[in-house]
Amino acid sequence: ASLRAAPAQSNVTVNPREWADKLNSTYLSNAELGWWMLEYVQRCAPLGRRFAIGSSAVDRQPLRVLEISDNPGLQEAEPNFKYVANMHGDETSGRALLPLLAEWLCENYKTDERATRMVRDMHLFIMPTMNPDGFSRYRRYNAQGIDLNRNFSDPQFDCQPTLENCSA
Repeated sequence: ASLRAAPAQSNVTVNPREWADKLNSTYLSNAELGWWMLEYVQRCAPLGRRFAIGSSAVDRQPLRVLEISDNPGLQEAEPNFKYVANMHGDETSGRALLPLLAEWLCENYKTDERATRMVRDMHLFIMPTMNPDGFSRYRRYNAQGIDLNRNFSDPQFDCQPTLENCSA
């Protein structure tokens, strides 16, 4: 069966088995990743929360994150782990693996000791694609030609030639 487009309202009607089959056979498009996350949050409630941390520079694709925890959205004295994939648009294995990790946690929470501990004792933040524009173009760089892996600010470099220009 082909994957149906998810409706605009919050109640997604896509069959979860279709997502599982799709996750195991191909890469989800940027839109499908968003629909999968929405369906995941509904199906795996109350373990998941989906939110966006911004959007891509050119195509304005949402940069979506899936939080998995026994108390998503609540700050707790627990380790936070951030998993980011697809920083380079043409490096896609993490983009495929992170949804499978989320699915494993959903399926095995309360039945598998390791999955239960991970959900109970941590907050996992899963970002399957940091570079949706690059993915859709199958290019390393984002749509502006920037290598996101080389585009981090460096306070010491930014404050040269002296550190006097830096604020604390």
